[in-house]
Amino acid sequence: MPLSSRIVLVRVLAVPLGVLACGAGDTTATFGTATKLVFAVQPASGVAGMLAALRVEVRDAQDRLVTSATHSVRITINAPVGMAGQNIVRAVGGVATFSGLSIVTPGTGYTLSASNFLLASATSAAFDISAGAGPSGTMVFSTARRSREP
Repeated sequence: MPLSSRIVLVRVLAVPLGVLACGAGDTTATFGTATKLVFAVQPASGVAGMLAALRVEVRDAQDRLVTSATHSVRITINAPVGMAGQNIVRAVGGVATFSGLSIVTPGTGYTLSASNFLLASATSAAFDISAGAGPSGTMVFSTARRSREP
């Protein structure tokens, strides 16, 4: 009786101490462990008030987006001025989107920091805030004269 032999090829995928996440449909694979935050959309210079939406991404050591990351990310301003709005957002799909932040104090060279206690923080590019122009940047107080009639 002849002997048959069977050869099986095995492909090994090495994942460096990380996580392999696969989604159905369009296959998305994210390798690596979340290690740092990166500003994907930087703040832009503008007039005092609302900032344009910002995006902070959770990345691995090879600078790849970690789509399974759900870390909370905090935004702070690196200046002695106030910033209003929701400054802590949970990442969805590795992305934390901040909308509704505002800075009302004019100044130059402001930067923002994105942080999470488990990840390396990120500092944004510098931007400037100028005083608001016209009625939207001006507060007007008026008093009505009261006439006295006998």
